[in-house]
Order: sequence, then structure tokens, then C-alpha cells
Amino acid sequence: MTTISQTKVFWLTAVLLGMTAIFSGVGNTLLDTVVMETIPSNWHGIYFGIISMLSNTYIGVSMFFTGIALEWFNPRLVGMFGGIMYLVAGTFFLLWSLKYSLHQEKAKLIEKAM
Repeated sequence: MTTISQTKVFWLTAVLLGMTAIFSGVGNTLLDTVVMETIPSNWHGIYFGIISMLSNTYIGVSMFFTGIALEWFNPRLVGMFGGIMYLVAGTFFLLWSLKYSLHQEKAKLIEKAM
């Protein structure tokens, strides 16, 4: 993301955006698969509903603040800052998720459901 905001070559931007879309799609598919295997099926609707609500709220809030930031800052700088924030959030999520075991979490949820 950070590279995309700083590149001046259109074809490179297109390739990087394509790669971002592919990685994002694969990542979302893997996450949804793990969630569907971990969370009992009667909770899927609640979980995915809450995730959609939070995701859409986050997108709306970030679009609002991006619009405000563009009034004062260069669009490339705002894009670079957004890319850095995306990398930081991804790194935080990765580090946070490493402490969990899929089998242990599934067992805990099944135990709670009974």
C-alpha cells in the first residue's frame, strides 16, 4: 500500500493493486474458513453480521477522516500514511493470532455451546 501511493508509473500501480486484491481475497477466504471451522454453526450469522457491521463502520469512519486529511495534506502522503497504518494493523493482528491454537479454541467454543 505504501509503495502504491508513492509510485509514478501507472502499470506498476495496476500490478501492485492487483496483487493487493489477490492477497486480500485469499486472506479473507482463509480467515472465513478458520472461523467457520472454529465457531459453532448456530453462531455464524451473529459473527458474520457483527464483522460486517464493524467493517462497514470502520470503512465509513476512515473515509470521513481521509476526506478531512486531504484538505490539509498531499494525497500521496495520506495514501502512504494509510498504507503504513494497514501494515501496522496487519502486523498486530498476526502477532495477536500467533498466541491462539485453532484446536484449543474450537474445543473451548464447543464446550461453551453445550
